[in-house]
Amino acid sequence: LLLHYSPLFFLPFFTLLFFTGIFAEVECRASIGSATVVVIRGNAKTDAGAALKMQDKVAPGTTVITGPRSFVRLLFPDQTQLNVGPDSTMKIEPTKPGEASIVDLVGGQLRAKVTKDPHLSQTPNSAVKEKMVVKTKTAAIGIRGTDFNVSFNPLNNNTALITFEGMVVMAKVEQGANPFSALRRDSGVQSVGAGQFSGVQPD
Repeated sequence: LLLHYSPLFFLPFFTLLFFTGIFAEVECRASIGSATVVVIRGNAKTDAGAALKMQDKVAPGTTVITGPRSFVRLLFPDQTQLNVGPDSTMKIEPTKPGEASIVDLVGGQLRAKVTKDPHLSQTPNSAVKEKMVVKTKTAAIGIRGTDFNVSFNPLNNNTALITFEGMVVMAKVEQGANPFSALRRDSGVQSVGAGQFSGVQPD
């Protein structure tokens, strides 16, 4: 079930997001290589249990876990940045050169601002349609260049997306399904523009 709502209904939620320091605007671009921790508040660690500190390197394939009232900002060599919110678990999947970056949001929320890639707009028939794909257990979200916030609740498997600028595409996926295939379907793909909210529920 892919839900689409008017932005006015969620205006109080938007206001809360904009005025919490956790979700400062960040810039994202597709990237390869290790990230560096450039901002950290509270507690954050890797899936190996190592506490993250300023200037720590986070290699592709590493899972980042934040504690309550905590967040971490990661900076990649190409100036890609990701803010991971409190009580969140996120993994940056290893990808090959030329492939879209994949962010696996296991739980919690993140905010990113993805800069447009002129190369993508000039190659409409290219196999690579997005600069970045955020995936959850129930949704795939394709991004070319935009400012957005996405959250996933592992208790009810609901995924929620808010687009602040640009355009994002969103599709429901079954667990373990290929997120790129879901975004290429002829139906069931929702375009979410600036000021709009969309959600995916497992039923």
